[in-house]
Amino acid sequence: MSPKLELLDQPLLQRILREAFQLLEALGVKIVPCVSKMLRAAGARVEHGVAHIPEGLARNCLSSAPRDFHLYTRAGHAAVHYGGDDIHFDPGSSSLNILDPDTRQTRPARACDLVRLAQAAEMLPEYAAQSTAVVCDDVPQEAGDCTVSCWCSGIRKSRLRLARSLVRI
Repeated sequence: MSPKLELLDQPLLQRILREAFQLLEALGVKIVPCVSKMLRAAGARVEHGVAHIPEGLARNCLSSAPRDFHLYTRAGHAAVHYGGDDIHFDPGSSSLNILDPDTRQTRPARACDLVRLAQAAEMLPEYAAQSTAVVCDDVPQEAGDCTVSCWCSGIRKSRLRLARSLVRI
């Protein structure tokens, strides 16, 4: 049996969730146009590219999400299990700038930097997956993680992390 570390007590967790639900409804989240109709049909109010999601809808969505899942390689082999008490470390924090390895100067990150990071992570058995890691300045902002995910899928094992966390209520 593994030790369990709980950093937040239940009252604080409930407060965090309550305030998160309030933010989802009051401030909303910016969305791409193709999901507006679906969110409206589900009960969200959509105005000017922002979806205001009521607590009930958010809770229903969360309760329908799987509590755990596997991330697979391109060859179809389970590579990483997310959920339960499993803990994984993967490099990445979506940095905007990078230290250029040739000039030793800070500059905006580019797609080639992401590829280099993914290749390095791929060689390290301690990493179960690789998340976005950098925000690529040379990728159109509208494309975001979609383009980055496609580029990373060309890496040898393609263990790009697709989900940042699982939420339990």
